[in-house]
Amino acid sequence: MLTQYEMKWSVLYFMFQASYWKDMRDFSSNSRSMIAFAEEKIALWNELGRVAEVSYSRVCVDYKTNWVPVEHIQS
Repeated sequence: MLTQYEMKWSVLYFMFQASYWKDMRDFSSNSRSMIAFAEEKIALWNELGRVAEVSYSRVCVDYKTNWVPVEHIQS
């Protein structure tokens, strides 16, 4: 079973990855394909963070929420 710290770290990692892809999207404003790819990655990492938060909250009543979704453009 994951410890509370490992739960927090995994969610923070998912948030970091979503943020990384947001930066990649923002710096690739002239490439439509890169923007689309980055948007998919942002959505993926956001979803992983959301699912992890829900799962961890169900397993551990003392779990404190860490997840904040990264802004992305929805098509």
